Amino acid sequence: MTGTTEKKTPPRSDQEWARDIQQRVDNVEHPTSLRAGDWVLSTQEGTGSLIASHVDGGSVVLAKKPESTEDPDKVADSGLPFVKLVRNLLQSAAANTVTPISWNAVVHQTGDWNITAPASTIIIPTDGIYLVLFRLMWETNGQTTTKAIVTVDGTAVMTQEFNPHNTETWWQSEYTSDTFPFNAGQVLTCQAYSGGTTRNFGPSSPDPNSVTSLSLIRLPVEVK
Repeated sequence: MTGTTEKKTPPRSDQEWARDIQQRVDNVEHPTSLRAGDWVLSTQEGTGSLIASHVDGGSVVLAKKPESTEDPDKVADSGLPFVKLVRNLLQSAAANTVTPISWNAVVHQTGDWNITAPASTIIIPTDGIYLVLFRLMWETNGQTTTKAIVTVDGTAVMTQEFNPHNTETWWQSEYTSDTFPFNAGQVLTCQAYSGGTTRNFGPSSPDPNSVTSLSLIRLPVEVK
């Protein structure tokens, strides 16, 4: 329900009465805010986001302004922007060389993303705080040092290294995660390193359903 209890001076002329009626009609047909119980729905100044403000104080963002698109009728995905890629086929990592992972399958992606496999470089679609989950699975056990690397615009931002005892073989995998503020257009890559000998990664030989994967989730938080 919209409206006001503010007392007004009666119009002093037909022109003033007409302006008052027009303003009332505009407020009903094109309100700048809507009252719903203890909440007021309105547009956040500067961002264009839809917010709900409580009469006791405080506001929450209900919906952000859609990103610019060539299709004005495009409906954005209502869920959190998310993509998951996997390497479920074997790929070789040459000895003492950093190898970019070629993702051979897209498990899921929301409308913000537009990734076609195979892909080694991931373009961040929109600004925001992202949760990055990267798992690197080696095919067989070994004695060599291995390393999982995530780079953004060519700079390593997240790494994990496994350095086994030289006299024993180990089943190796690296799992690493962190949150990062990304800007639209930044380029993310995942890499594998094998020291001393060439090795394969992708799925694990004893557990073939455990595969190399990357998940990116944009979190519903504001950067301040």
